[in-house]
Amino acid sequence: PNPAQQRITVKLTEPHSENISLRFYDPTGKKRLLVVTGQMKNGEYTLQCKNSLAPGLYLLVVETGDKVYSKKVLLYE
Repeated sequence: PNPAQQRITVKLTEPHSENISLRFYDPTGKKRLLVVTGQMKNGEYTLQCKNSLAPGLYLLVVETGDKVYSKKVLLYE
């Protein structure tokens, strides 16, 4: 959900087996959290992680193969 509170959930569909990484960046561009990195097979995934970040606005960046996706995420207490 966005905004998120205690748990961050990311749903994605990977059409091919690819290297993938999910990272959270703060507004200054500093990497704050690495959720996952590595090889993922094709399929649908739901990734959950406990929110260890301070409340605020972050940029979630998903890199897969030669594509990069980003989404603003608001975290609150």
